[in-house]
This record gives sequence, structure tokens and C-alpha cells, in this order.
Amino acid sequence: MFIQEISIEIKNPKVDRTELINKMEWFAAATDKNGQSQAKFDPIYLRENCMVWLTYTLEKTSLSRKNDNIYVKRCRSELEKMCQAKFQVKTLGKHVSEIKRICRCRKPTSYILWTTFYSQLSPLDCGDCGGNVPLYRIPKPPEPGEQEYHSIGCWEAVYQACDHLQILCGFGERWGMRQMQEHNSGLSKEGRKVCRDIEKMVGVPVYYYLFNDRRLTEEQDKQRKCPECGNDWLLAKQ
Repeated sequence: MFIQEISIEIKNPKVDRTELINKMEWFAAATDKNGQSQAKFDPIYLRENCMVWLTYTLEKTSLSRKNDNIYVKRCRSELEKMCQAKFQVKTLGKHVSEIKRICRCRKPTSYILWTTFYSQLSPLDCGDCGGNVPLYRIPKPPEPGEQEYHSIGCWEAVYQACDHLQILCGFGERWGMRQMQEHNSGLSKEGRKVCRDIEKMVGVPVYYYLFNDRRLTEEQDKQRKCPECGNDWLLAKQ
């Protein structure tokens, strides 16, 4: 995870600053929905005659134009036209608390959908190397005109809200835990549907991570079966 500074010089003296800031917020939101940026509430501010946005990205090149979808391209073009200048991207450093590596597999044979309430990573991991997979690496959804990973983002936000409830250990804890732990909960059904949708895009299996907070011995775990397929729950150790 990298900390990036995205700036653009305001060369047009007649530009409406309020409209400019609003457009920059649209640009930030579009990159988030396209998997190019990872933070939800990034600071956007004016520095002398520049507008600056600070954000997290999974790769140094995440905000490269080659990764833009149509909405990011549109916002980028409009901002550059308004400012009469080009965007500048500067990598400030690497996030010290995010140690998970990024997947470098050319063709993963499977993926895993999962997240946590504090994660700023992509909700998709490689089933081969275990590395995190930026969403812009996978094909766009097949729906006509769709260029964003909307269903993935919606599931991710709800899962993180449920996880937050159980972490706080207060009101809603049991409900949130059941949503993550039961394979037939509303959250799990939605997540498994998202997995099937991703499978159509990538052409390989996508597995859904089912939260397990039950305190069982290894011997007890051996007796359990997968609630979905009925096969052994405990897999052989790697």
C-alpha cells in the first residue's frame, strides 16, 4: 500500500474553486469505485495555486491512465480542462501498517472474496499466492454500460459494518456475527452471489470466506462438515 499525492496546478484564473473541488471529489470517488484508490475519506485541499488529493493505492501505478475506466477518464479530462493543466502523481512512501503483498500471478487459478472492518485492501485475494488483487486487474462487469465494481463495493461495505458491530461487542454484536458466520445469512447469500458474478468475469472459481469464531478443539473441528457442500470442513494442513 502506497501513499500518493495527486496534484493539479490551477492555471485558469477564472475557474470556479467550489466547482473544482466538487469535481475533484467526483474524481476521487470514481477511482475508489474502480479499485484504483483504497481510502474512502481522503483529504482534498488547496496548496498555493494547486489542488491536492492524498490517497492510498495498492501499487505505485494504480492511478496510471491505463487503469482508468470511462468515469475516471471523464473526471480526469474535465478537471484538466478546467485547470488548463495536467495531473501530477507523486509517491510519498509506503504504508507501514499494511504488510500484505500484492498478487503477481499472471493467471490465478482461483480467488477468495473477503474483508475486515479495518481493511483498506481490495476485497479480493489470489487463491494461489494469497496476495491481494487490485480490482482493476479483473474484467469489468458484463452488464451493458457498467464500468464499476458496484456489487463488490456494496457487499464489502455491508460486511465491514457487520464486522464492526461484532468487534465493538455491544448492540448488534450477535446479529453482525451471525451475518458473517452463517452460510445462509443475507450477507453470505449476497457475498456468494458476488462470487458467482466474479467467476463469470474471470473464468475461474471464486471462494467466499465464511467467518468462524467458534472455539472448537481440532478434534471437534474434524467432525464438522461444510454447511454448503457437506464435505469435510477441516482441510489438510499445508
